[in-house]
Amino acid sequence: MYKLHKLIRKAEVKLKAPQWARRSGRVLAALAVGASLLVSSTAAVANAAGQPHVAASTGAARALHLSTAVQRQLLRRYAAYRHIPRSDITRITPDTRVARTANGTEWALEGFVPSARAPLAVRVSFQDAASLGVFTEKPGKSWQVNGLGQPVLACDDKIPASVRRAWGLGNCPAATAAPSAQNPSEVRPSVVRPMTSGTTAEIVTLANANVGVGDNPASENFDDDCNPYTGVENPAASSSGCGTSTNVGDPPISDQDLNEFWCADFAKYIWQSAGVIGPTSALTPGAASFYGYGSTEGESMPTDPPVSDAQVGDAIVLYPPGTTPNSGSADHVGIITGVDDSAGTIDVVNGDMPWGTSYIEVSDAGYNTPQYFANTAEGQSGGLGSGGEEWVFVAPQLPAVADVNSLTEFADNQGYLYGYAYDVTAGSGSNDQTGLGMGSGPSTAALSDGSYITAFQDPQGDLYLHPSSGSNDPTGLGMATSTTPSVAAFSSGDGYIVAFQDAEGYLYLHPSSGSNDSTGLGMYPSTRPAIAASGSSWVVAFEANNGHLYIKTSGGVQQDMGLGMMEGTNPAIAMLADGGFAVAFQANTGLLYTYVTTGTTAADVAGGTETDSKLGMDNYTSPAIAAGSSSTWRVAFTTNTDYLYQYSSAGAETTSGLGVASGTSPAIAVEPNGSTYIMAFIDAQGDLYLHTSTGTNDPTGLGMAEDFSPTIAVP
Repeated sequence: MYKLHKLIRKAEVKLKAPQWARRSGRVLAALAVGASLLVSSTAAVANAAGQPHVAASTGAARALHLSTAVQRQLLRRYAAYRHIPRSDITRITPDTRVARTANGTEWALEGFVPSARAPLAVRVSFQDAASLGVFTEKPGKSWQVNGLGQPVLACDDKIPASVRRAWGLGNCPAATAAPSAQNPSEVRPSVVRPMTSGTTAEIVTLANANVGVGDNPASENFDDDCNPYTGVENPAASSSGCGTSTNVGDPPISDQDLNEFWCADFAKYIWQSAGVIGPTSALTPGAASFYGYGSTEGESMPTDPPVSDAQVGDAIVLYPPGTTPNSGSADHVGIITGVDDSAGTIDVVNGDMPWGTSYIEVSDAGYNTPQYFANTAEGQSGGLGSGGEEWVFVAPQLPAVADVNSLTEFADNQGYLYGYAYDVTAGSGSNDQTGLGMGSGPSTAALSDGSYITAFQDPQGDLYLHPSSGSNDPTGLGMATSTTPSVAAFSSGDGYIVAFQDAEGYLYLHPSSGSNDSTGLGMYPSTRPAIAASGSSWVVAFEANNGHLYIKTSGGVQQDMGLGMMEGTNPAIAMLADGGFAVAFQANTGLLYTYVTTGTTAADVAGGTETDSKLGMDNYTSPAIAAGSSSTWRVAFTTNTDYLYQYSSAGAETTSGLGVASGTSPAIAVEPNGSTYIMAFIDAQGDLYLHTSTGTNDPTGLGMAEDFSPTIAVP
């Protein structure tokens, strides 16, 4: 939140190569003391590396102090300015700052803490640095309220630059251009929930995907703090003066923006969307409710903990100087998205905080020490133990992860079908050397009873079926030379259907029911179709003999999509929870493309959404796709630099940093939680390698035939 955005200057942003770009940054606050100022305390602010920068005093300065009587007078002025009873304020924070300009005007910065008995709406209104009052006293006059910490400290020219420097607030950033209210995509980028499950990796992915979502109308001063997250958490908040924007969030962010300080609304949205369990219903628009969550879960939550206590996915809750952390009122809450133990820094994504920009949005503060982050966010100059902002870490409670097994099938380096059953939880696998000779790579599907069916071309050039339970089936159905079949399982009855290119070059369907279908649809030579099933329905995608993507459904739709594919490559397809499907393919430009529908009727198929990811693929390789929960999906593919790469329905790009054998393609499946993806590929050494989207790796060391890519399935 903390609307001290304009007291923050983003001095350095480090970006990786464009294809692997990620937001990061660090902020430096410059401190100086004007020769004409007398200051009440040393201004110290930690820099991005965590070391304090102390302002040097100049001239014959003498300390200025506010008497207890004056401090109480300021409290009364603040309460009247806020239109709240004095009883709603419990105390004054210790980090008072006073400066006198050359013309004799005195400036004071005073912090106030709301009472635990104050209404929730009042306690929330102290967030975003609104707990700070800025006061002035001209010669011969009484003290007056000049404004609140927000937005006055946010560089709106009310405070002289020399006073700002004396208070340790640093220089103001250059103004940034306002997002266009006429272009909702600038006001609010499209945000799609990338995952739904309780893992810290998913919290981080979702938080990062929301960076840049801001107020509508765009705002710098927090007088109107209209945002989409409050509509999810507190739909009773006011919509006066707020805009509306269409988005595709899942679960949806409210189309009607509402006016409320929203750091806690954003953090709750992230936790709940990522599948965090525990008393999330008790989380409120008050940042301190996250401390209450941790207390209910029995967390210790020490004050000002070291970075070694932090975990990605944790909430960091800020409190006024000298405050014992509590569940009544707090200054701010953000989501920790990175921890660097060696540097002693954390990366925090924050709702309602214009960190490094002029406008209120979800911002990425970059890697800073917790002390620097907390003090900068709340405009405090003190360090740890010297009046600075306090903080605690609150851990999300995650659902138990059940044992998950996957089966990877591949051609070993002797050309035989080889199975590798991998226990994700144990991190180990067992082997199945079938001794079955192969003429092409396999395709495997998990059946509804938990068993598997694998289809491949045998050395005689015919379709061969290998079930994990039961007898093998050498079907005798001729296939095009060196092509691979595709198999999909129905959701009941242990049925399945196989699609392949027959010896005449046509699409051929072989269901487990036995009623074969030689479709007469010509396929591009040496390619394979992709098939996906839902219930008893299915959809096939393939490269037609004219080089276009072609779709055929069990409902009778046959559609040339008119989308050019790279010659000799294969599409991938997955059925979605909303009844539609998603196709991934290498376009004739060499880039990854996707085509997504919301149904399987002729109108749905023709009216899908085509997306150019602008991500380059290795020559003559094919992507793989798997569907998660809530109609999300993820694509795995080999980049044009021969690395394993992922592209999600959120438009998020993820590099694994793992090398893939040139000219080979990965396989991907989703675990039962609907959000963790597991990928199989041939590594640069020619061995089978497994990698999950949560970062687990299994370099099996199992040698593979260099011309055949693997397949993977999860029951």
